[in-house]
Amino acid sequence: MKRQPPEPKPDALTESEWKNRSRISCKLKHKTYTDLWIYCQRNNFNFNSGVNHLLQTHPQLQDL
Repeated sequence: MKRQPPEPKPDALTESEWKNRSRISCKLKHKTYTDLWIYCQRNNFNFNSGVNHLLQTHPQLQDL
């Protein structure tokens, strides 16, 4: 997976707002965390890339 070039920061946003514009977080149950970790290892993803891949390819999110 190749990185996209960085987007320029709009003048109206602070550095903190721009840095955290697309940050997500969640608490996972132990089994879900373990399954995600195994999935990422098997597919040569880090956690960020693995979550991005899952969200981009999930069938229920394709038509939004």
